[in-house]
Amino acid sequence: MDDDDLILNSLSRQEKESLARYGLAAKTRRREANQRSRERKRHAGLVRMEVDVRPEHRADLRLLIDLYVAARHSGDALQVTRVPMPVLDGSAVLEAAANGNSQFDARSNSRAGPPKNSRPAPHRAEPGGDLAELAGFQKAFFSDGYSIRLNSIIADIIRTDAPLPLDLLRRKVARLHGWHRAGGLIAARIDACLGAAEIHEEDGTAFVWEPGAYTSRVPYRVRPERDIREISRHELADLLDQHAVALAHAANPLRECARLAGIGRLTPAIREYLEECLAWWRANPN
Repeated sequence: MDDDDLILNSLSRQEKESLARYGLAAKTRRREANQRSRERKRHAGLVRMEVDVRPEHRADLRLLIDLYVAARHSGDALQVTRVPMPVLDGSAVLEAAANGNSQFDARSNSRAGPPKNSRPAPHRAEPGGDLAELAGFQKAFFSDGYSIRLNSIIADIIRTDAPLPLDLLRRKVARLHGWHRAGGLIAARIDACLGAAEIHEEDGTAFVWEPGAYTSRVPYRVRPERDIREISRHELADLLDQHAVALAHAANPLRECARLAGIGRLTPAIREYLEECLAWWRANPN
């Protein structure tokens, strides 16, 4: 029995009831104060929104946040319009922005249309366009005549993002064409159009590299939207090289590695991956 229990047991029934009433009143006051604060913020236009985001959409949300921050820093306007996506299921809406377009097409089912005098989003005759275009690209996806175009799309992604997991490359290509995921046939079609790209295994995960670019180290890229397990150990090793002294003196090198990579919460899967990367880094000094 701790001190709190001893104090509580020493109180009379009347004192306990008085204490309970006081606690209830304090709780009510806090709730009312929070409500008043929310009302003030709502009137001031400072509304806090809490939305549950499915795991497969978190990368898109992080990209949207990065675009917003970049727009604020540069002073540019950023217009985001809701787009009906029965096929995309909310995944590929940011592909146009990732390619340098900060303004989405205004084909929206929302009541408010685009602002007056707003500049329309540039037309791009490639996957990631409107639903009619997506349907056309999906229909042509498996045809021999589309192979050159598909090779070019895959090569562009590899040139920008490699090294990256093969599964991630498949998802990127599938989403550009309006599919939520890359099933067996889609994955096989993408694999057949990898061209001269190289595949290297990292503890059972296939990573795609540009032709002739495979090396023990590649520059670490700060991209908050990436899952740590999507980063090759060859790239993560560059980050560890930069902070080798700090890691050598860290009480918990694994925690320090997570901090350097911007990871706030160590899940079992992330912990396992970082442990494998740390072991590989120590065994393969630069």
